[in-house]
Amino acid sequence: MATSPVDLAEAKAHLRVTHDEDDQLITDYNNAAAGFVETLADRVFSDRSITAMATSFPAGSSSVALSYSPVQSVDSILYYDADGVQQTMDTADVILATNEVGQSWITLAPDASWPATQARADAVTIAYTAGYGDVANVPQEAKQAILLCLTHYYDQRSTVVVGTSAQQ
Repeated sequence: MATSPVDLAEAKAHLRVTHDEDDQLITDYNNAAAGFVETLADRVFSDRSITAMATSFPAGSSSVALSYSPVQSVDSILYYDADGVQQTMDTADVILATNEVGQSWITLAPDASWPATQARADAVTIAYTAGYGDVANVPQEAKQAILLCLTHYYDQRSTVVVGTSAQQ
């Protein structure tokens, strides 16, 4: 579950709520909104460990894209060798890279190569830590998107049926 970078005081101020009766509801909606925005943006706002799996390493010197950004560290790379024995790849053999839009990937360090793997669905497991570290580092645009989504959740607590009207 996502933890929102927008604190309760910010959320209540945005919603113009001055009482404490809805604090838990607002907190739940705030975290749900953060999760929704994280999914849309392929970002992780609050630090989290993520595990990615692949059927093999890429061919040659190709890189491995990591789905969630920003990536802080690659914590471990496990793989099943050609004999089916689980091995650990030295994380010093890879370089973590991020481009200007925040997409992250790992590529091979000089003189390193991707190991051969057994053909299986879970041949490679990459554990990494993603998130902005401090909530102050989360982009303001992301916080605004969370607040807009939170407002919708809070204001529309009843069932919404698209294509109908409540007016008679």
